[in-house]
Amino acid sequence: DASGRDMVWRGAVAGAAVGELVVRLAPEGRVVDTARPEWPVEGIIFVSGEDPRRAFAAEVRGTINWKARRLELSGEVTDGYMRGMRLTLTAELVDTELIAHNLSGEMRFAPTTHAAR
Repeated sequence: DASGRDMVWRGAVAGAAVGELVVRLAPEGRVVDTARPEWPVEGIIFVSGEDPRRAFAAEVRGTINWKARRLELSGEVTDGYMRGMRLTLTAELVDTELIAHNLSGEMRFAPTTHAAR
């Protein structure tokens, strides 16, 4: 984004979700905390493909660890295909250049469970 805070990855996804993947994240908390090797993030995962009925968006939170080169996110599909499903994404940050990274990992879906009252 214009302030330079968002991190955006684009690529392909296959399996239960098929299509183009966009992961857009921003740091949670204070900007000064981003000087640390690991910090919390929040964001959105979009998946769109040839069949618009299978597109979805998920709101996620998690951590990015630059030193370990690992991204861990979880959240809920909030719109579109698989709405209400729990989503987890674990990925390795793969170097393509000194300052750019690709993601290589796994996205899983599970039914959302609600606590009994």
